Amino acid sequence: MFSTHSPAVYEFLRDQKIVALAQLDELNAEHKATGKPLADVVVDLGLIEKSALLQRIAAHLGYDYLPDMPAQFPGDAIAALTGKLARDYAVMPIRVDSFSIDLLAADPFNGHAVDDLTFALGRSVRLFLSDPEKIDVQIRQHYGEDDASIADLLEEISTGEFTQDESKLSAHDIETMADGVTQLASDPRILFAFVGGGKRKPELIDILKSRGVTGFIDAPYQPRERLDELLSAADVHLASLKNGAEGVMVPCKLYGVLAASRPVVYVGSPSGEVARVIAEEHCGAVVPCGDSARFIEAIRGYANDRASVDADGARGRAALTEKWGASHALAKWSTLLGEIAART
Repeated sequence: MFSTHSPAVYEFLRDQKIVALAQLDELNAEHKATGKPLADVVVDLGLIEKSALLQRIAAHLGYDYLPDMPAQFPGDAIAALTGKLARDYAVMPIRVDSFSIDLLAADPFNGHAVDDLTFALGRSVRLFLSDPEKIDVQIRQHYGEDDASIADLLEEISTGEFTQDESKLSAHDIETMADGVTQLASDPRILFAFVGGGKRKPELIDILKSRGVTGFIDAPYQPRERLDELLSAADVHLASLKNGAEGVMVPCKLYGVLAASRPVVYVGSPSGEVARVIAEEHCGAVVPCGDSARFIEAIRGYANDRASVDADGARGRAALTEKWGASHALAKWSTLLGEIAART
């Protein structure tokens, strides 16, 4: 806890007289010898309860303290903050309007956070302190552990021609999926699982709950070492890409799904690369954005015909190993480099 701010924690404990100075120096020496954050040393020894320490730090820094994490995080608040900002400043949004935003802060000792975020978001910022470890879990669940979000990538490569609202657009068509999931909710054979984070996942979950849909799984990111288990757990996988995003990215899960011998129901442009792969290899179904009827047809088709699930999954796996495996890619690179060398 507060691993990069042990000197600030030392000063706080000393000034607040939470620990006697002689003992504090001994604890600080233990921190330096072991690398364990000073705040954790103090809490683990039972010198002060974690919640009490956090509450006193919040009062000292002028923040409000929330002893419990919110049960849900609003979709509009999640969408107001990019993954990069959430990770860089260790903050999790809990409320937003046109003029202000409230954020849980896992790093309250960052003295520049309020000013930096106010400038970046164009809103007044109010920080709240809660359990840092729990905040970090929520940040990973909703924003991921790296800059994989298309919104973040677009902001980085943007030439400045996007408006502020356009630069926040997600690459995923959740509306078509939400409509399809809603209409399929009464089919006991079908259970949707939304695992991980993603910029619009909270919005999708909020839409489904507002419609009274409860027959789905909402789970956080899973450890990387369980990826094969996760991909194999589903009978069919969903992938999506909004119209206009072709050529910028390809849903990164596509080839992992093919490796797991599972078909893909893809919501996106029929002219994109994913749609082309599915059409050529007969390893899934393509659903144009906005066509919830086709989405429902594709999912029900697989539910009605288990053999087609196995057959499409096997074709996708075969295509992956025969066309896009490492040996084939290396052979193509070797051929390309040989042709270049021959011309020079």
